[in-house]
Amino acid sequence: MTELTFKSKLVRPEGVGTWTFAPITKELSNRARLRARMRVKGMIEDEPFSSSLMPAGDGRVFIVPTKQPS
Repeated sequence: MTELTFKSKLVRPEGVGTWTFAPITKELSNRARLRARMRVKGMIEDEPFSSSLMPAGDGRVFIVPTKQPS
C-alpha cells in the first residue's frame, strides 16, 4: 500500500442535504494515479476516517469523510 500525504480544506456547500468533502486537485490525482472508488484512510483534525474516492469529473476526485469534524 502506498502512503500519500497532502492537505486539503474541507468544503461544505450551502443548502440542505449537501456533503462536506475534501477536493483533490487534478494534478495530484494524475501524479498519484488516484481513481474513483479507491478506498482511502486518513486523518482529519487527528481523527481517523476511511472512505472511497468519488469522481468530480475531468479526472479529479474528492473524499467524503465518514464522520463530520467537530
